[in-house]
Amino acid sequence: MQAFPRQSQLKLRVQRAPVMVTHFLLSLACISRARHPDLHAALSRQPRIFLRCPSGPLAAQIPAAADKKPSESRSASNDCTSYQAVAGCSRLKHPVEFTQLIKDMLDAKPDAALEAALAECAREPIRVPGAIQPHGVLLSVAGAPLCIEQVSANCATALGMTAEELLGKPLSWLLSPEQSALIDHAYGHPAAPHIDPIKLTLGTAHYSASLQRIDDVLIIELEDFVETGHGQSRILARVLRNLQAATTLETLFDISVHEIQALTGYDRVMIYRFEPEGHGKVVAQALTGPLPSYSGLNFPGSDIPAQARELYRLNWIRVIPDATYVPVPLIPTLRPATGQPLDLGFSTLRSVSPVHCEYLKNMGVRSSMSISLLDGGELWGLVACGHPEPLRVSRELRDACAMIGQLLSVKISAIVATDVQREREAKVALLGQLADAMSRANHEVLDGLVSRPELLMSLTLADGAAVLIDDQVHLFGTCPAIEQVRELYTWIRDTGLAHQRTRQRAT
Repeated sequence: MQAFPRQSQLKLRVQRAPVMVTHFLLSLACISRARHPDLHAALSRQPRIFLRCPSGPLAAQIPAAADKKPSESRSASNDCTSYQAVAGCSRLKHPVEFTQLIKDMLDAKPDAALEAALAECAREPIRVPGAIQPHGVLLSVAGAPLCIEQVSANCATALGMTAEELLGKPLSWLLSPEQSALIDHAYGHPAAPHIDPIKLTLGTAHYSASLQRIDDVLIIELEDFVETGHGQSRILARVLRNLQAATTLETLFDISVHEIQALTGYDRVMIYRFEPEGHGKVVAQALTGPLPSYSGLNFPGSDIPAQARELYRLNWIRVIPDATYVPVPLIPTLRPATGQPLDLGFSTLRSVSPVHCEYLKNMGVRSSMSISLLDGGELWGLVACGHPEPLRVSRELRDACAMIGQLLSVKISAIVATDVQREREAKVALLGQLADAMSRANHEVLDGLVSRPELLMSLTLADGAAVLIDDQVHLFGTCPAIEQVRELYTWIRDTGLAHQRTRQRAT
């Protein structure tokens, strides 16, 4: 898994006096690196190291000496030039070649093979895999009376009846009259795809039955029923009280990951926030056991394709008890009535993409659970749980986690709205101070701008700024060399990049 800096750190303000922010230089180089064929090839051949920048971990991965481990670079000083002192990085000499490196990356053409692989992943039909995970049994019923159209191939092992015995039979043939009445009632209320789970008894076995109505089909998913104790209810009540009391996102996230970890038993629980540009960032983490820490790291948007994000938006919970499972096919593969595959978009047993299972394997994760976080009906982020061994979470416990996710979503929306208002007021105050400084300047308005660089950097969330006035260059904070800044400004001006970004903001 590759990580890259927040694209939202790319701040560029060009007015009468061009102002360049050093995060633009650093972030641009890192975001573009995977698109540059030569650099991509070099990175794939050699070990990598992590660098640090004033704003925190710089997730740029640059070829390192073969005898060095990634952890050896983490002690580098908290400075943008620290990579000079890190073994294996001498080929990137700051500041002489840095501007040219940025130019080369911006001008690079996308890696065709990488683009093709990402496009293929984005087209994967994950709603209709034609199979389920093996920790449950699926039946689809339709018609009047309700008859069994499709079953999962593991029905003989779980239910003691083969697919041939079940297909075409009325559902009442399998269930008691009381249970059939419950299913008929659920089928008669198609307003929402998710229907509250019910307890079913087949022979001597007890199941928790999840029900989803999709068009004219009712999907019944059976999992072993686990009795919920009063202790778990008390824990859930405590978790909800603690979440409700949180007043900052930092506190809210910290409470959430640790409480969910205690409730479920996953070694690693992270809150993963989607940024406006599409990539994601790990903003909180609870970690025990051997799994690596991803706290603070950023991951490319291609890790979670659009169709997967839509399913996360529609479903509060997605669980994989064992990523090494063998998918259980549906019998028959297509619906007899339509000749189309069964839509499993709302199914909790839905078999997941083999690409995703490989992705988990690469992270050392054997079992996972994701809890969706929504803001205004849109996907804001995920609570991502991972464990190095198989781990089953009962239906009842998943329902509790879904409840936590819903409350967490409401709290995030409320706190974010408050923070946005405070940030808006703070920026208005900064703009007022900057305008006052510029109006008080004795000679030129821009002299006032130069006199309060800390205001300028606060407005743009930058660690450094360069202001060019005629032939003069004013550098503030952490910046490249003057000649490098001049060269970069000339290139930005000649390529029209500044005007392009100005038009994008205007629209």
